[in-house]
Amino acid sequence: MQNISRGFVQTGIAAVIAGCLLLSCESSSSDRASPSRSTIASENTALQAEHPAVQQADSLLKQISYRLKRRQLGGLDTLIEQTAALYVALDAGVAGDSLRWAGYFSAQVYRASYLKEMGRFDKCLQLLGEAIPRAREKLGDHHPVLAGLFNVKSAYFLQQGALDSCKVYARRAIAILHEQPVPGKSALTAAHQRLTLAGFQEFDFIEAMRHADKAIEFARHSDNGGVDSIALGAVYNVRAGIHYSLQEYEQTIEFLENAYRMTAANPFWEAIYKMNVAGVLEEVGNMDEALALNREANKILQSLQTVPPEYASIVNYNFGIIFMDLEVYDSAAVYLEQILDWRKRHTPLQELLIAANQNSLAYVYTQQNKLKAAQTLFEQSRRIYRNRLPAYHPEWSRYDLLRAAYYQAAGQWLKVLEVTQHALNCALLTPGPHPTEYNPGVDEILLKGQALKAFVRKSRAQLALAEQTGNDAWLDRCLETVAAAVQLIDRMRADYQLAHFRRLLNLHSRSIYSSGVKAAIARYRKYGNPADLEGAFEFSSRSKAGMLRDIQRELKAKQHVDLPDSLRQVEEALQTRIWRSEVTLNLLQSGSIEDAPERVKALKEAVHLLRIRYGEFKRKMQQTFPAYRALMYTAPDFSTGKLRRQVLNAETAVVDVFNAGDSLYFFVVLPDTIGVNSLALNEKLKTILKTVRQNLTAEEIDYAAFCENAYRLYRETLYPVQPLLQGRRIIFIPDKSFYAIPIAALLTGPARRTGLKSYADLPYLIRQHPIRYTYSAALLLPGADSAHALPPENSFLAYAPGFMDGLPLDAAITEAVMASTGRPDDRTPAGRGELPFSESEVKQIRDLFLSRSVLPVWLTRLFSRSTRLQLNRNSTETRLLSEQLNRYRYVHFSTHGFFYKQPAPLAGLLLYPDAQNDGIIFPGDIYRLKLNADLVVLSACQTGLGEWELGEGLMGPAQAFLQAGANNLLVTLWQTENRSARDLMLTFYREMLSGKRKEK
Repeated sequence: MQNISRGFVQTGIAAVIAGCLLLSCESSSSDRASPSRSTIASENTALQAEHPAVQQADSLLKQISYRLKRRQLGGLDTLIEQTAALYVALDAGVAGDSLRWAGYFSAQVYRASYLKEMGRFDKCLQLLGEAIPRAREKLGDHHPVLAGLFNVKSAYFLQQGALDSCKVYARRAIAILHEQPVPGKSALTAAHQRLTLAGFQEFDFIEAMRHADKAIEFARHSDNGGVDSIALGAVYNVRAGIHYSLQEYEQTIEFLENAYRMTAANPFWEAIYKMNVAGVLEEVGNMDEALALNREANKILQSLQTVPPEYASIVNYNFGIIFMDLEVYDSAAVYLEQILDWRKRHTPLQELLIAANQNSLAYVYTQQNKLKAAQTLFEQSRRIYRNRLPAYHPEWSRYDLLRAAYYQAAGQWLKVLEVTQHALNCALLTPGPHPTEYNPGVDEILLKGQALKAFVRKSRAQLALAEQTGNDAWLDRCLETVAAAVQLIDRMRADYQLAHFRRLLNLHSRSIYSSGVKAAIARYRKYGNPADLEGAFEFSSRSKAGMLRDIQRELKAKQHVDLPDSLRQVEEALQTRIWRSEVTLNLLQSGSIEDAPERVKALKEAVHLLRIRYGEFKRKMQQTFPAYRALMYTAPDFSTGKLRRQVLNAETAVVDVFNAGDSLYFFVVLPDTIGVNSLALNEKLKTILKTVRQNLTAEEIDYAAFCENAYRLYRETLYPVQPLLQGRRIIFIPDKSFYAIPIAALLTGPARRTGLKSYADLPYLIRQHPIRYTYSAALLLPGADSAHALPPENSFLAYAPGFMDGLPLDAAITEAVMASTGRPDDRTPAGRGELPFSESEVKQIRDLFLSRSVLPVWLTRLFSRSTRLQLNRNSTETRLLSEQLNRYRYVHFSTHGFFYKQPAPLAGLLLYPDAQNDGIIFPGDIYRLKLNADLVVLSACQTGLGEWELGEGLMGPAQAFLQAGANNLLVTLWQTENRSARDLMLTFYREMLSGKRKEK
């Protein structure tokens, strides 16, 4: 469950990320903008201004400002009192009344700000109530010091949620400042910050952005002519908050990073930065990193001597939300209960913050089946919202989605439908009282992430109502909901520039597609219309390999738009740096390399910055080339009819698996018909899947268990649709567990109960059907203009490093990779990683190609330019990256492959290092290759493995080679022995070149 209520939680002064995005804005000089020393001196003679007593008092004011900026609050109240007393005590002959009172009330500005920072809100308001009338009496209605007092009073009202009063005092401050010959830019920054935050809390984002831009302008040109870094950092935080509320997470991170650059030397700001980034990561589902960052922020805050308790409450609230999303509900309840109790006792005026806390805790109680307690909290929050928010304020959408979970737990599906529709209405640009079944179009939606979550819950409610009532109209409505959500998903995928954030869509989009599959199949069972079954299959296809399809769409856009080579090179360089940095970071975190902690910290920041730069680059490229952006927004064009016309024939069938969580669907698509086998994913079936997977990956297989379960799995899954498959070549599209189970190894009959236990004699499925695999049926469609003529028939390129002098252990990263395989390399007697049969493997395969010539092989070797071998130390990463790979129809790698999961998934191949590259070929390197190969063979260990990712499949070398342009891949799922691999590859190529299918 994503945190719904985080986006609008009012802290003392801001409704922003993690409840506190801009708390530190109050620590900047812009909030305590007293008249500068030069302003005070302008009303007196130069002699007075240069008097030692005046200079001493002025110096203390600067010291107070400096300490407030950096939150060095210890003993500050005493220093402020002393400074105010110094101004009052100045001799009339030394300083006139104007200078004395200006200095005194400047000190009162700082005192009010200090009291507010320390949470003494009543005393702050009392002080302002006394100081403002006196300042008017002593200095007049237009003195710049009065603007400082108004700024603090504006901030006070903002903190208490009195937005109208906040705006009144901020505008008064601006009016006074613009009357001055030289307006104080720090004070103008502060006033526009107030108006930005007020607009933000009212969800008037256009107004908020306008004032934020003005605040940035003034902060960049402060009173002393330089950049007010603290104030600028605060405004960047506000901009981040606005983008966060719009669920534009890339821009959010971008502005948070800009804010951190301005204030990185200050530990308090570092803590705020970490808390805010943790909030973003939590929202996009990266819980482990969010938890780690929040703990770091908490540690920093605990080390500071003077931090208001509100900050500790926020970081603990974050812990509660993260544990809630991790479904550790007992821990979440402890944190949320403690913070709610503290807020009720210490911040009774912050009702919206209390309501958000109550909503989160109510959701946790719902998951703990404490429905009565949850109901009480939801009702309390509802009363607060009714008093404080308009009927269709966007914050209602977050409340409604959490409340929907309560109604779902109570089995009240009509109420679920009602509140999810209200959540949709509140996410619209022009909200209003729409009917329960209203589905907005993409362009009508303001909060796309909220709308997508609402579509998920709405579709599930409609499915449940169809099942409960038997009314098929609910199925039609569910399919309408899914169709609207799919349009939104396509738009959101196009908007995200980074794969890091595109993955955020997978959880909710998968749920939408699951609803679509279930509703369409239910209609098919009712009416027998094949169109419904085709629709279910199309939802399944769209749910898979989203990033692969994104890359296809992007490549198509680049082909149609004349992008400068320089831009392509910049993009490629950024992508490569991100990949390499991420890989190095994962290895450092694995503990494989010593002295890593400091390097990990530095590299984390570097990766973060690179991602931001890449996102900025992609957005600017789309702005500069609108035609490119338009093509990026083109929705995927896939249908069952197109698949039949362009891919299928009488000999071919597509078998697509869809895992809906509680059910498995096996679609079989033929040129003239479509079928499905639906089965419950119960404990019995889960046990069969687990047993088959374990036996296929274990070093020692339990022969009897494998035979029994491989046959049982076939009977459960493919046997019911076997009449459709009879004699056909199968294109298999796996899902979830089936990525680790090659269906070619399923048994179509029981093993013989007597005689030898021979694996060679088993009735494998591949004995009946040639089988190939792909990630999505949508990837099978050839592009309308993307077909390229294949290179010459006999063109063959092979890389075989051999490593006969052992792995290049001078590269620490190589050591870490090989150590990560989890077992010693026992494929050679020396165990140093040598591959003695790789060279003979590729040479003999080359000779198979050359033997097709009319000339003798030994002669063809001398003159052939169509075959090429890179052997031993010539087999380097640098050479591969510079190779014209699109000249070869067959590309072959005989080397080491690796895969491991912890601390993060890593997979790839090994070549030799050189001065430019380390020789480790990760997926990020493979993406850079420009292939046009009919077949790429990865004759190495575990090259078909990767990390399964929802909606994407296995993220590893195989998918990367497909993205780089390979039409077909031959990969391995296990450790392979070098001699056996050579013999297998020779047999494979011999059979293929004799005219047999690759799949067979």
